[in-house]
Amino acid sequence: MSLDVGDKRIGVAFGESGIRIAVPYRTIDNDEKTMTTLAQFINKNDIDILVVGRPIDQEGRATEQTAKTEEFMKKMMEALLADKSNREIELASWGESGTSMIAEDVLKKTGRSYSKGDIDMQAAAVILQDFMESNEFGRLVKKVAERKAAA
Repeated sequence: MSLDVGDKRIGVAFGESGIRIAVPYRTIDNDEKTMTTLAQFINKNDIDILVVGRPIDQEGRATEQTAKTEEFMKKMMEALLADKSNREIELASWGESGTSMIAEDVLKKTGRSYSKGDIDMQAAAVILQDFMESNEFGRLVKKVAERKAAA
């Protein structure tokens, strides 16, 4: 599962690790219910790896949104650790720059109308697809498999 964290909304995408395909899922409001909603998604969908897009500028430097996203990740991990009913998950951040523009280009090519929320969830899919094509993804999949085998 991946997240494209914004001030108002969070784009959510799911991926199939076996075939390495990411698909947009939905958006959720970034509000006081966010952590509960995410915990429900994680548990309901048996999520083992959660990827959060880490905004960076075109030169790879941190931005104001980077700090906000890092604070969001910290709060999310605290909430997940506090809730003993949650699964053990691997959390990763993945540098993302321009994913909203890429997402909008993808949506334009469909020829249908789309909303800002559609862009947000498509951006989450772009982030996840990029991550699933990385060596880091393979390392985390192996780590999850080893953890499950040891359990």
